[in-house]
Order: sequence, then structure tokens, then C-alpha cells
Amino acid sequence: MVERLRSAIEKARTDRAAAASAAPADARADSQVTPGARAVQSPEDGPLGQENSPWLALEEVSLNPHQLLRERIVTLDRSDPSHLSFDALRTQLLKTLRDHQWSRVAITSPRKGCGKTTVAANLAFSLARQPETGSMLIDLDLRMPQLASRLGQRTRYDIEPFLTGKLPPNKYLRRVGGNLALGFNHQAVRNSAELIQSRRAGAALRATLDQYRPDIVLFDMPPMLTCDDVLAFLPNVDGVLLVIGGGETRADEIEECERLMAGNTNFLGVILNKAEDADSEYGYYGES
Repeated sequence: MVERLRSAIEKARTDRAAAASAAPADARADSQVTPGARAVQSPEDGPLGQENSPWLALEEVSLNPHQLLRERIVTLDRSDPSHLSFDALRTQLLKTLRDHQWSRVAITSPRKGCGKTTVAANLAFSLARQPETGSMLIDLDLRMPQLASRLGQRTRYDIEPFLTGKLPPNKYLRRVGGNLALGFNHQAVRNSAELIQSRRAGAALRATLDQYRPDIVLFDMPPMLTCDDVLAFLPNVDGVLLVIGGGETRADEIEECERLMAGNTNFLGVILNKAEDADSEYGYYGES
């Protein structure tokens, strides 16, 4: 099992390197943008600070504050003091990414039930309050997508046509304000591990990032120890945040996740969720 996963990772990494080397020199130079280097006058201008920004062409979604609070998404309204924990996480994460010129972060958990989607959404809305930072959150939990329902989005969104190149990003992505783009999904995808490591999916994601040039991309991934999707996707990210459930996640599960990530990506830290002894439900510790 492990050898099969490692072979898949090496294949994806080789495909990604080959695609990068095959791109024209000027295109590669354009894609290497220093995070946070774009000047923006206001959130409505979009993260590129231009009237013709492709971000502004994205359909804007309407969010219900009461729906968000029911789902414990507190960073948009900020009426709940729990948002401070996510703001602290945002600041530490942005510093780490900018120090290393990284931008792509997978958010996962050892098992289901740790609250990774709730954490990912809270972090995304906290990032959106930084007007000079263009952020994306894409639901890549292809086995059990939850982002759309958590945000109260009833319109049907499917990610498979986007990942297979049949649906362009401007028809797939949705926008919140001027600097947050969301990628939803409503139904489970068959053969998700095969799709997520396919050349078509890699090309679709690269083209999207080249076009919109977000400073940070968050990928809401499935639990790491329940399937091979995360391991298959590791060559496409710069690092991983691991969400654990207080009183639920075992130490050996965290160690197994660390072992699987070793040599394949950067372990950015652990987010402690459902912490009973914390002042709020959310806590953060351990950035490596």
C-alpha cells in the first residue's frame, strides 16, 4: 500500500516538473510572483488591483450570517471571540508562506470528525479580511464534500468537470468580496484518487493559479488516514496543516500522518479543534 502511494507521489511530482519545464520562459517567470507583492486600493478592486481583474468576473455568492454562525464559521461576522484564534493562525501562516515564497496549503485531518472543513472556511474568511491578499479555498474532499452545504450554497456545483478541463475556472469558481475565490463541490467523485493525481487535474489547477495568481490557496482535503487522496496530491502543495480533534485524535494517528508526510511535503503545523480546556472551541499550536 505504502509503496503504491509513494509511486503515485513520484509520478505526480515528475509530471508537475515536466509541465513546468515545458512552459515558455516568460510564462514561468510570470507565475513566480512574490506573495503579497500586489498593491490593492480596496477589496472591491480584486487582488490584482486592476479594473479588468479576472477575479471581478467571477459570480459573487451571497452568504447568510446566521447560516455561518450555525456552522461555527465565525471569522466573517467576528461577533464570536473565537475568531481571534483563526486570526492568529492566519498571521503565523502568512508569515511562514511569505518567508519561503510558498502559497499552496492542504488542510486535512487524521480521521473524519475533526472539523477540518470548518477550520478551512474560518481561515479563508480571516484571510479575506486582508485586502491585499488574494485567497482561494477549494473543496478537494472528493469523497465527502461539505464546503458548499456549510456555507449554505444550494446551487449545484460539481468539481469533476473543472478538474477534467471541461469547465473553465471562470465558470466554476465563485467570489466573496474582491479577494476570496471559492471552489465548491456537491457530490462524491468516483475514483477520486485517480482523478486527483491525473495530468488533466494538475493542468486545470496550474492554469487556474496562473490566471488568478492567488497569494494563498487552501485545499480542503479528505482525512489522511482514510484514503490515499491526500498522499496522491502532496506534490501539488507546499505544505500541510493537520486538524486534530481534542479528546478524539490519538497520538499514534498524528505520528502516522507525520511519517507519511515526511520527505513528501512540509508539515506546517497542527490545529487543535474541539479543545475542551480552551477559552474558545478552537486553538492552535505547534508551527514547524
